[in-house]
Order: sequence, then C-alpha cells, then structure tokens
Amino acid sequence: MAENSTRNQVYRGLSSQTLVVIMMGVLEIGVFALMSRLLTPEDFGYYAIILAVISVFQCVTEAGLGSAVIQRSDAPKEFISTALGWSVILGVVFSLLSIVLARPLSELMGYGNELTDSLRWMSITILLCSVNSVARALFMKTLDFMKFGWCQVAAYVISSGIGIGLAIAGYGVKSVVASAIANAVLMTIILFGVRGVMPNFRIYSRYNKDILSYGGWLTGSVIVRRITTELDKFILTRWIPVAQIGAYNRPSGFISSIVDRVNGIYDTVLFPILSSYNDDKEKLKDSFLTAASLVSWFSMILMAAFVLSAQIIIDIFFGSEWEWLVGIFRILSLSVLFLAHSRIGDCYFRSLGWVKAYFNIRLIVCFITLACVYIGCQYGITGVAIGVVISRVVDSAIKMLYLAAKLSVSIFDLAKSVITP
Repeated sequence: MAENSTRNQVYRGLSSQTLVVIMMGVLEIGVFALMSRLLTPEDFGYYAIILAVISVFQCVTEAGLGSAVIQRSDAPKEFISTALGWSVILGVVFSLLSIVLARPLSELMGYGNELTDSLRWMSITILLCSVNSVARALFMKTLDFMKFGWCQVAAYVISSGIGIGLAIAGYGVKSVVASAIANAVLMTIILFGVRGVMPNFRIYSRYNKDILSYGGWLTGSVIVRRITTELDKFILTRWIPVAQIGAYNRPSGFISSIVDRVNGIYDTVLFPILSSYNDDKEKLKDSFLTAASLVSWFSMILMAAFVLSAQIIIDIFFGSEWEWLVGIFRILSLSVLFLAHSRIGDCYFRSLGWVKAYFNIRLIVCFITLACVYIGCQYGITGVAIGVVISRVVDSAIKMLYLAAKLSVSIFDLAKSVITP
C-alpha cells in the first residue's frame, strides 16, 4: 500500500509538471531559433560569460532559503517570514558586491571594460531571484505545480517579446540582458500576486539557526555546483576567442535548456514529496528506485533523439551557418543521462537534509571537472565537450552510489531499476 501511494504521488506530480515543461519547452525553442538568427556568435559569447558570472552570485542568494521552507514540513508563517527576510538581506549584499566587482571581473577575464555595464544591470536579477525564491518554494510546498507553471509562462512570454524586439532593433547582447531582467521583475510580481499574500520580511531569531544551518551548507553546495557547471566558460575565456565561446555555448545552451527543464520536473515534484516523509526509509527507498527507473529510460530516449537528430536540430533551430557544430552537439548529448541522475541525487541530498555530505561531494566533483575541462581545453572546444561529458559521468556515479549505500539499496537493485522500465 505504501509503495502504491508513493508511486501515485510521484506520477501525479510528474504528469502535471510535464505539461508545464512542454509549454515552456515549446516557447524556449521558438525563442532560441529566432534569437540564433538575430544575434551574432560574439553576442552569445558575451552573454554566456555574463550569465556564468551572475549565476554564481545568484545561487548564493536563492539556493538554500527557499529549499529550507520546503524541507521543513511544518514551517509556520514566522519561519517563512524569517527566510524571506534573510533572502532580501543576502540579495542586497550580493547585488551590491556584483556591481562593485563588475569591472574587475570583466578585466580579469580579458575583456577590459566591455562587460562592466551589462554585469551591473544583470545584478538586479540577483536581488529579485533571491526574493522570489521563497515565493517559488511556497508553490512547490503545496504541490501547486500547474499554477506556478502558468506564472512562468506569462513572465517568459512578455520578457521574451521584449528581448526579441530589442534584438530586431539591433541592440545585440543588451537585448538578452534586458529580457533576463524583465523576466526576474515579472516573476517576482506575478508569484506574490498570484499567491495573494503580502511579503513579510520580519526576522524571528528563534528560526535563524535552523534556516542558516541548513541553508548555509546547501548554498555552499549550490555555489560549488554552479562554479562547476560554468567552469568550461570561465576557463575558455583565457584560451579561446569570444566567437568560439559563443559557438560552443550554442549546442551547450540548447541541450542544457531542454535537459534542465526536463530534469526540473523530477526535482520540483520529488523535493516536496520526499521532504514530507523523510523519516520513512521504505518510502524513500521505493521512491529512489522508481525515480532512477523513470529518469533513466526517459533520458536515454532523449539522449538518442539528440544524437540521431543533431543535423536536423542544427539546421532548424540554429541555421545552416552553424552546421560545423554537429559533432560538438552529439558529444554533449551523451551527458543527458548523467545530468538526469545527478539532478535526482541533488534532490535526495536536499530533501533528506544531508547537505554537508552534499557539499563535500560537490567540492570533489568541482576539482574533477576542473581537471577534465583544463585538459580538454588543450584540444579546442571538441576536447572541452569530451571533458565535460566525462566529468558528468563521474558526478552522477558518485551521487547515485552514495545514496544507494545510505538508503540500503543494493547495487544490483539500482542497476536493475536503471535498465528495467
């Protein structure tokens, strides 16, 4: 009975979240195809670097506090208010830090003062994403995935329209920056508006330890994860021209945007469900095997579709001038399965409160990725792509084997769930 209940809960959440992801996926692919024809490789290269820098600051402010609200099943209003208060404080601090460091970071990466203004404008998103992370958590906590999805769609449609309009007008990379800022503003307004509550930023000292302890380790883990994810771009700035970075980021960004959406289904659904019964080892064990099975089969199908359709995808969504990236696209497609397993692992570490172990594993993987990307960089963007895939294989293997041991799942059962639908 417990097994059926667990599976039904997971399947219901997955089905509703899948509809949301399909809507967002169709919109994102359409915008991607259009922007690929409006912007140059240099524009995409500059934006990839800007986003890599800002995303590190952004994850500092939004990673742990929203998750702390979900992870605590009985979180009272005062707990939520404290999490929101701290999110504003951290958002302000790191937005200002990003503004101050914009010029030094631009110069450090070898672009002089070229990226300073864009980095400073993008700093606005750090504060906004920090604030709305708690609002997002409230939707996830109540399993209200569909309503949250419509909020995403509304914000994305409007902000993308702004970006496309500016790109047509010839604003280049500034059009993508403006679209990202507009999306952050709209998401903050819409989420709190739809939720129907006025934000309360009062901090209650009795909840500080719980929030900051859990959130601190988790935030540290997400910072390392973000740095690991963006390592290829950080390293490429010192070795490869910006046009080549923009070219590499096209297949990398396309695959990541779709895979992140798909993997977000599992993460979004499983996290609040697992947090509600994190003391029931049998349910956790069953959900782990169920998730491994679902994720593996769907990801293998998606991976095969990418590899076999690489030429068609490039022609339709990129344009004929990008055909030379077909090989890079196929190599990066091989990481789809391992990205899915890694995301499932992340979800279990957060749900079960094993945030210190999660941080240590992320740190190990960061050094492995650094070595793989650095070695790969010596062979151009093809070598980087191979290095990234290898690092993702190691990442997913470490997490899944660690979780299997902690949940008393045998290697045989885990392997069976991966290869058996």
